[in-house]
Amino acid sequence: MLWTSGLQHRCSPSLQTPLSRPCSHRPAVFQRAQHLLASRPQVRQRAHAVQPVFAKAKQAEEDAAPEAMASLKFKKGSTHKFRRILDQIRGRSYEEALMILEFLPHRACDSILPTLISAAANAKENLKMSKLNLYISECYADEAPKLKRFTNGYKGRPYKILKGVSHVTIKVKERKQAGKSIAAAAAKELAPEAM
Repeated sequence: MLWTSGLQHRCSPSLQTPLSRPCSHRPAVFQRAQHLLASRPQVRQRAHAVQPVFAKAKQAEEDAAPEAMASLKFKKGSTHKFRRILDQIRGRSYEEALMILEFLPHRACDSILPTLISAAANAKENLKMSKLNLYISECYADEAPKLKRFTNGYKGRPYKILKGVSHVTIKVKERKQAGKSIAAAAAKELAPEAM
């Protein structure tokens, strides 16, 4: 027997071999593992099919709504530093985003603020949207080609320094209420009733 010689069987519990490892001596465990692996895609398909149809229709309607955008190209600064600011303003209204960018203590805010103002101006001038109803539908930062710089390294050899450069894009949309813009609803409420 293997136990008497100090050797352990391949199926015996040890720290080196996990219990879920397939083994010909334990077919029941192996079959259970196969069953679990086979059922995972089915669970994903069921979860995907359960989503209500009206949620997809609402998302398609929001995607079809016109949007204005502004982009900032080749701005010095890493994408990580821009993304932590953009995560704070994504989905917020235009006025809220302006206040957040005004008071956050990061240097990247000084570059994102004019881009946001430009996106709102594009929405007002080109698409006749009201700035009061705007919200940030999408904002992201992409990597641009890095700046290559060199400094002295070991034994006078050149040591490469890569400085981050980013492209920032901000997109704004107008919030709608029951299929109508909020500005139209407010104008209708403020208008005097016809006598």
